[in-house]
Amino acid sequence: MTTHSNDPTPAANQNFHLDGQDFGYVEIRGDDAQDYLHRQLSNEIRDLQPGVGRPMCYLNVQGRIRHYFNLWKTTEGYLAILAGEQRRTFVEEMDRMVFREKIEFIDRGGDLDSVVVIGPDSFSALSRLLSMAPLPEELEFSEASGDRVFRVGWTQEPTFHIVGDRERIQSLKSILESEEIPLGEWRAFHTLRIEKGTPWPGYEVNETMIPYECGLDEAVSLTKGCYVGQEVIARMANLGTPPRLLRGLHIDSNRDDIPEQGTPVREGDIVAGEILTSGFSERLNAAVATSSIRKKFSKEGTMLSVGDRAARVVAYPM
Repeated sequence: MTTHSNDPTPAANQNFHLDGQDFGYVEIRGDDAQDYLHRQLSNEIRDLQPGVGRPMCYLNVQGRIRHYFNLWKTTEGYLAILAGEQRRTFVEEMDRMVFREKIEFIDRGGDLDSVVVIGPDSFSALSRLLSMAPLPEELEFSEASGDRVFRVGWTQEPTFHIVGDRERIQSLKSILESEEIPLGEWRAFHTLRIEKGTPWPGYEVNETMIPYECGLDEAVSLTKGCYVGQEVIARMANLGTPPRLLRGLHIDSNRDDIPEQGTPVREGDIVAGEILTSGFSERLNAAVATSSIRKKFSKEGTMLSVGDRAARVVAYPM
């Protein structure tokens, strides 16, 4: 797993695209789909309208994160788009809790592909190439030339995730190259999302964490009623802030000396946290990172250390 970047960040001055081969796509259909998902997932789904998505967690009974993803309402039901390794286990784990409900999980990973387009002019470029409708808000999607175009909030630049059949997406990638929207590095993407403070599965989000510890407050509902892990979430909300909080770091380091994932973050001899994702921000001209920091060390401006490098806690977005 690549956890840091020492290459330039293209979206600082141009549009670029990414290969979406590490995403999974699961269609969820059936008369009982809404009721079942409402009882299993951490966020409200009953008010979702077609063309709109919402971040969700599937938790265990201890409130720790099994899966984190965007769930989109379609005219046929729902579509879950999952990043990273969690896509391999989602269907099995969700289907395990089905008893008599009329619900079907359809893994579309074998026939769908995707491309992510990022940059200041990405919308105008896609509008020209795909004749897509305006998407003024994040977590909206539209149909465009047979593909689905999702507007997502992963970076501070306009970001679109286009999903379609493999042949069409391969053709779109070639068109993007010809339109001078080059293929970028996922390492650069991770630096961009560090700047915004976007958690990502396998980096900030894993099975040891509850949503409040990794910045996923918007992925949980305190009013929807019972779901798996809800009691822990409610108790944590009532107690106030969790023992750890997701924070950004500015690190006194050059682009050739970026700390690796798992490197301890210290306050003197005390381990305050560890590096989760790191990279070099061209926009800020600084090494940046995410870390799950102990609450007492999480205040903006707190000075910490990463190895022999000084690090300062910063607010999001950077």
